[in-house]
Amino acid sequence: MKIIKLIFFLIIVLISFNYLRFGLAPSLDSKIYNLLNKQTKNIERPKTKEDCLKQKGEWRKPGPWPMEACMLKNKDGGKFCLSGFQCEVGSCLSYGGPTVGPIFASGHCPKYKIFFGCLQQIHFGLTSRAICLD
Repeated sequence: MKIIKLIFFLIIVLISFNYLRFGLAPSLDSKIYNLLNKQTKNIERPKTKEDCLKQKGEWRKPGPWPMEACMLKNKDGGKFCLSGFQCEVGSCLSYGGPTVGPIFASGHCPKYKIFFGCLQQIHFGLTSRAICLD
């Protein structure tokens, strides 16, 4: 009987941890970022090469995109982080890219406002599911 209670307890702990890791942590991270950055106006990226260069951006094709766009750098790009609210764009990315192994990790703030590729976000030191953005 004790083994059944122990197994049941472990299942409840595992379910609770996964809810924290994949549900609560990303949601809470996003809400904190929105509270800290009460900017309601959406800043648009420059549409022309000249405007982009004036804002010290790079005019190029971002990854697999077919068109050139303005790649504006973040002020905190490359900074160590444990959660998205610590970064200018609200995302903290895993250092090694997507991994299956570690659950606990640290990351860095993205270098550019547009980021793509296969990524894994970090929320309060916990890795989230890996996603691929093209």
